[in-house]
This record gives sequence, structure tokens and C-alpha cells, in this order.
Amino acid sequence: MPAVPYLPQDISSSLANDIRARRGAGGLLPLDRILLHAPPIAEGWSKLLGAVRTGSILEDDLRKIIILRVAARNGASFIWIHHEQLARAAGVSTEQLTRIGDIETPLPELSHLTSSGPGLFSVPQAAVLQLAEDMTTKVHLGRDGILPTLTAFQQSPLRDPDNLHRKVVEAVSTCAAYNMTSRFVVALDVDDRANIPCPVPGLTAQPVSSHPGLPSGVLASTSVNDLYFGEQAEE
Repeated sequence: MPAVPYLPQDISSSLANDIRARRGAGGLLPLDRILLHAPPIAEGWSKLLGAVRTGSILEDDLRKIIILRVAARNGASFIWIHHEQLARAAGVSTEQLTRIGDIETPLPELSHLTSSGPGLFSVPQAAVLQLAEDMTTKVHLGRDGILPTLTAFQQSPLRDPDNLHRKVVEAVSTCAAYNMTSRFVVALDVDDRANIPCPVPGLTAQPVSSHPGLPSGVLASTSVNDLYFGEQAEE
């Protein structure tokens, strides 16, 4: 059970109604129903995460790789479940998801992450994966820690010189925002998932058991967004 009780799904306020409209058919998420205890925090949270998700020009696959590595590192299965299928839709493969979620195996050098073969990454993908790992585990990176991401964006076939620094800021902001989110949901046990491992393909197959209305036997690595929350449920 969460450390703070959920507010009711039908709570009525202008802020709750705005969030509910953005969420779509699934209504308020468990996270919303905790955050709304502190309306200024809920409002600021919604604006910040909305900017990270929809105001960013960072490619979708890069953003999802960052989010999922942070979720795996912090044990935030709530975040992993919400973003796995969105990552797949952005082109992240099952083999890549396994490597992103495997926190027991140290990440190899970037050159080994970008060799040919299944489960390997483009240079920008490998760079943001390492960025998410380092920001979540080390915090202090210094210029040398940011340089691989900057270089990868410069050398990418999709390089955008006019927005190079913007993309670096957005990558770092995404990692910081989802460290905040993942630590919040784990600390308060949002959705009763603080002690449930992230359902990483090839590593775990954790049944979804706490969401009413889900068909029996559905696994957490199935599209929970499609089955229950709806695509707009991303957080």
C-alpha cells in the first residue's frame, strides 16, 4: 500500500480535471492521485514532465532509453511498465530493452555497445544509455562525462548543429526528471510496485496483479498502456 492514501478517482478540481483530460480514457493515474494531495507540486510536476515528454526535440528512442535505464537502476517498475511499449513504438528492440534493463551486467565501452548484431545501439543511443547510467549512479559527471553525448550528437547522421546544445540539455533534463519521478514512486510505493522488479524482457516475467480490469495472465511486459492506461498515460 502507498505510504500516502490515494485521493478518489473522481476528485473534482480544475487541476484534477486538466490532468484527467490529458490522461484520456484511463483517468487519473495512481501517481496523480498521490500528487494531488499537494496541488502546487502536482501542477508543477505536470508542467515539467509535460515539457520533457512533448516539448523536447530529442528523438523518441533516445528519450525512452534514458527513462528505462533510470527506471531499471532505481527499481521503478511503475515507470518501466508505462514506458516499455512506448519505447518499442519508438523503435527500441526487445534485445535492446534487455540490455537497457540488465543492471547486473556492467555496461561495456561505447564501441562495444555499437558493434553489429542484435541488441546493439546506434552511437547516440549508446551515449544516452551511458549518460543515464552515470547520472543515476554517479551524479557528478563533469565535462568529460557529458562529452560522449555531445560528440555522439555531433556525429549522428541526424545531427542538428543548430540544436546541439539544446539536445544535450534535454537529454540531461530527461534523466534528472525521471530520477525524480522514479524515486518518488518507489519511496511512496505508488501502485504497490516498490518491491516488484522491473519486468525486463528476457530477465523477468512479473504478472500484473494490482490493476482492476486487466485480463488474467497478462504480464507486465505486455502493453499495459494499451490495456489499461491508454497512450496518454505516459508519466
